[in-house]
Formats: sequence, C-alpha cells, structure tokens
Amino acid sequence: MDYTISVGKAGLDAVVSEVKLQLSKKREVKLKVNPSIIEGRMKEFTKKLGSDLAKKTNSKLTFVRGRTFILRRD
Repeated sequence: MDYTISVGKAGLDAVVSEVKLQLSKKREVKLKVNPSIIEGRMKEFTKKLGSDLAKKTNSKLTFVRGRTFILRRD
C-alpha cells in the first residue's frame, strides 16, 4: 500500500479534511511525515502525530513505522 497523504510543514490542520475525505471512501489511509518537520526521535514523533490526527478525524492509529503511519476509520 503506497502512502496517499504527506504531512508537511503546514502541519496537521492542513491534512485533516483530506484524511476525513479519504476515510469516507476507503477503510484505511496511509500517511508519510516530511522529515523536515520531525522533532526529536522519529518514531515517537510520528506516533504522537498519528494519535493527534486520529483524534481529529475520529479514526484509529493502527500502524507506525519510521515516518509512516496508517489510520483506519472506526
């Protein structure tokens, strides 16, 4: 599964509506974090970002590896 959304310098607010739109059409969405926005340890940063986005989109964080994570609709 290739990633469909990239989280960049604009942050979470820029991708919330796109994630909601894709989750309304598909069961899962794969996202990749731009390395220039990572602060601290990559996995912990990605996990926190994924958790925050899951809360904002009423979905569930199901997978984290490196800069990539998957959200699944509830």
